[in-house]
Amino acid sequence: MDFHIEELTIPIGPEVDPYTLTIQYVKGDLYWHNKNRSTISKINLPSLQVSEYIRYESEGPQGVGNIVGFYVFDQNKIAFPGRGRLVSIYDLQTDSVTRVKLNDFGVDYTDTKSLTRYTSTFNLWNNKLILPQTVYFRYTHEITADRLKNYSPFLMLNLNNYTVEETPYKLSKSNFGEKYNFPKILLSYTVIRVTF
Repeated sequence: MDFHIEELTIPIGPEVDPYTLTIQYVKGDLYWHNKNRSTISKINLPSLQVSEYIRYESEGPQGVGNIVGFYVFDQNKIAFPGRGRLVSIYDLQTDSVTRVKLNDFGVDYTDTKSLTRYTSTFNLWNNKLILPQTVYFRYTHEITADRLKNYSPFLMLNLNNYTVEETPYKLSKSNFGEKYNFPKILLSYTVIRVTF
């Protein structure tokens, strides 16, 4: 298998955080989260220049809450997962925010996040955002076939009507390997470590 590694140097000013937990590549642009400044820098990769700063509010009528990452879709909309089981959709064209409370659709739904640093990102499929759920199992005896058959590790947020539903995929004991006290969720070819 061949692969290519390329190093880029992008000049940044004091308005761009030198570190981030969330970046996203979209059609030639790199979106870089500046959490300390409540902005997302849109960096044009061919020119290696910051082309835009997208400012968001945490509080107030346009507030997206205390966010845990972001996900750009449709070039004009950004999804912000937030604490309190909240997903806010910010429309850049209309400068409006739509808030979706996950617990309005299921009492067992957990907070979600979209952080590239921890490979836990939203994904877009069939005009639905796929939201990862946090797995909360504290003890080995909680990982039972009966309990797992009712647990979906992903939710789907329908962008047509802003409703939330579970994916048909369910976990099984085989997703956890042999060591339940050091849990790993094995999904496809990816190993995700869950820390308690």
